[in-house]
Amino acid sequence: MSTFAFTAENGIPFVARRVDKGENYGRDERIAHQEDDPLIEFYDTRHPHTKYGQFVSRYYLSTLQKRDQNQGLCLDGGNADVWSIDSGSLSTVLKELSASNH
Repeated sequence: MSTFAFTAENGIPFVARRVDKGENYGRDERIAHQEDDPLIEFYDTRHPHTKYGQFVSRYYLSTLQKRDQNQGLCLDGGNADVWSIDSGSLSTVLKELSASNH
């Protein structure tokens, strides 16, 4: 598991967390990830609901890598904070969490 802290252009501080096969995730980290494709989770660190912050969203790494890298990502459009990540921040997250030898 790897984590990467960053602040999106909208000023929201996030932690992105990579979950590899065999590692735990979900509420109280009780679910073992069974897929070869890693998961990338996003947490809002302003709200300490977990050790990473408030869980916002989760995606397969391959899904994020296939996206148009010139576009940002809306994590939850129904939230008053408009949880979103700009394209530059998302690109940095992918570089940080894809580059490591996991």
